[in-house]
Amino acid sequence: KDFNNTLKFVKKQFPLGTWAEEVQLSFNIDPPTTFIAKNIKNEIVGFSTHSQFYPSSFGPTGVLESLRGKRIGSQLFLWCLWDIKKSGLDKCEIMWVGGDTIKFYSKVIGAYISPIFYPMYKKVK
Repeated sequence: KDFNNTLKFVKKQFPLGTWAEEVQLSFNIDPPTTFIAKNIKNEIVGFSTHSQFYPSSFGPTGVLESLRGKRIGSQLFLWCLWDIKKSGLDKCEIMWVGGDTIKFYSKVIGAYISPIFYPMYKKVK
């Protein structure tokens, strides 16, 4: 039940990119590596995923825009870190960050940027 509801939430709230597919991959892991936050009505309001591509990778993660800044994302992130540590790993690699997300991870756990990848684009004729 949570699997289907989580996928619906991600597709509706974060429709761009491959987030829904990445969450789906995390549910193929035993045990699944996606954590969800629910409100008092039992509705999903946030999610956080790790290790769906390789151990210790983090993301994607998201919280309803109306609930951001209430530490829901921080708690979901910390649950993922706990789960990564519980599996015997001692580091976490947060992929594809920029702008406010860099500030968020730095504030929550003191994360730092390393290595840096720059996206490059070229129009193909």
